[in-house]
Amino acid sequence: MIAAYRGGEVVTSLASRFQVHHSTISKLLKRQGVSRSAKKLNSIQVSRALELYQGGLSLVSVAGRIGCSPGTIRNTLEAEGIARRDSHGQPKLPVA
Repeated sequence: MIAAYRGGEVVTSLASRFQVHHSTISKLLKRQGVSRSAKKLNSIQVSRALELYQGGLSLVSVAGRIGCSPGTIRNTLEAEGIARRDSHGQPKLPVA
């Protein structure tokens, strides 16, 4: 598992493969002293993520297809200036 993580496999993918919750993988990595850093998407992954999200998929669905966390997708959308949607597919309204 550690070798797979260090080789680029993300926590959510490992959790699915080992049929455990992602927090279990995170705890095991931490216990083994493996540093966790935010993964950045390459330009091809960014383009694909934008395409999928703008095509109507949710953050979670896009993350599953790209192989990263929903937070990484959220951060990527923000960095690219893409407006996020609410859980009903409507544009999020700014907080007053």
